[in-house]
Order: sequence, then C-alpha cells, then structure tokens
Amino acid sequence: ALLLRVLGVVEEAGGDFGAAQRTLEEALHLHEKTQTVNSLAGLRTLGNLGAVHMAAGDNQAAAGYFQRCLHGHKAAGTDGTTEVVAPLVNLTRIKLQQGDHRGAEQTYRECLKSLQAHGAGESPEAAQVQQALALLLQQTGRGEEALDLLRSALQTHRRLATLETEAARSIQRQLDALQQGNVATAQGRRPRPMMQMAQ
Repeated sequence: ALLLRVLGVVEEAGGDFGAAQRTLEEALHLHEKTQTVNSLAGLRTLGNLGAVHMAAGDNQAAAGYFQRCLHGHKAAGTDGTTEVVAPLVNLTRIKLQQGDHRGAEQTYRECLKSLQAHGAGESPEAAQVQQALALLLQQTGRGEEALDLLRSALQTHRRLATLETEAARSIQRQLDALQQGNVATAQGRRPRPMMQMAQ
C-alpha cells in the first residue's frame, strides 16, 4: 500500500489525475482489506485521494475523503498533529470556493491553535496554515494582518533553516507582492491541493 501511495503522489504531481486516483483507490482497498484504514498510512491515503479529486475538480468527492480522513485522525487521537494540516487546509479551500469565508478563517485559526497546543506551532505545516490564512485575509481586505502572518511564517522557516524550500519561497513571493500593493499577484493562481508525502 505504501508503494501504491507513493506512486499515486508521483502521478498526481505529473498531472495524471485518473491514474493517481486509480492507484490511490487500490491502496485504500488494500488498507480496507487489512483493516488498516485508520492507520497513519491509511489516513494519508484518504487525504491524498481527496487531493487528487480536488485537483481534478471533483470537490464533492474530495470533501468526503478529507472528512473521512479527519474523523479517522480524531478517533486515533492525532487530530492536533501536523498530520491533519493537508486534509484540513484542502477542505477549508473547498469551503472558501463555496463562499464560506468566516468558517474558513475559524478553521485555520483553530488549526493553528491546535498545532501550538501540541508543540507544532513552529513547523513547516504551521507556516503553510499561516500562508493559507494570510491569503484569505488578503481577499477580505485585511492586508496588514496578512503581512504579519506571512512574516511569522517566514520566521518559522528561518528558525528551521528551511528558507530554501519551495514552500518558503512561495511565502516570500506572496509577502513581496503584498508589500508592493499588488494584491492580485499576491493571491496568484489557485494553489494546488496539498498532498501528504510517504514516510
């Protein structure tokens, strides 16, 4: 199942959503057969299946997988860890596309609070949530709050010595554009769904 999940992530990155979906569904079937859907690997497979459906434009199916993944984390007691960031951010992006800005902001803030409470407040995943929340704040005209969040996210990458990663460069581009008053560039194109890498 691990190799299938890795293959599915690679296929999604290459833009072959159909192949990625089939591969990840096969991995999920193996988890169901061995009753390991609620294992960390099984929950990552659910989250990645949601991301593939989201990338392919099927938000309804994506939301179902993300919710199933998050319920599994809650049952396993891992709902306050960095493992929930990708499915939670992706599910919140779907809410945003449906116009639920208030609910999305609340979800991002609760996620940050939970990560902080579980000792992961200064992690790359927390920086990703801060960036997503900053984008939402930009879209609702709260540029100063967005700037503060982006600066905080960059500080996290600086402390972790991960400034050279694409995630940090993306935050820097968003920060630069917002500081120059170019909100359209800061918002950029719609972000790709977040995938969870195999470990």
